[in-house]
Amino acid sequence: MTYLSKRKSELRRCIEECNQCHDICLAMAMNHHLPTRAKHAGQAHLRLLINCSEICKTTANFMISHSAVYGSVCALCAEICDACARSCEEIGAMYECVEVCHRCAANCEDMVKTSGYRITNASINDMPSLAYSAASNTGLAVFLKRTEAQAS
Repeated sequence: MTYLSKRKSELRRCIEECNQCHDICLAMAMNHHLPTRAKHAGQAHLRLLINCSEICKTTANFMISHSAVYGSVCALCAEICDACARSCEEIGAMYECVEVCHRCAANCEDMVKTSGYRITNASINDMPSLAYSAASNTGLAVFLKRTEAQAS
């Protein structure tokens, strides 16, 4: 397998993982937590499921369009998927969601490594108030910097 065909295969796998994570997190939010008003999970968890679903779909779209900045979007997606997986683990009995979030995060992290991007400042783990904020879409202070692939 040539480098280019391997790269396309990795990209395709990451797109598929992002789409699957989107579908499962959205279904869990809409078909399980929303009807029960998320009493056992809380609004912050429901919001995180929806946010995870949306960033996964956005990330897949950036990769499909061969955006020059897909690495930065993949980095954010990996952080949010990890946060969502942790939240689902805390709730319990959300095994499928935990598994798909972990797989998506791992694939996105691989895409970040090969894209030459790295997180150089705060991550979502350093900003729990933003990750679970009711204000949500005010933007995350995640700073990404283009680096040489060999520099890592």
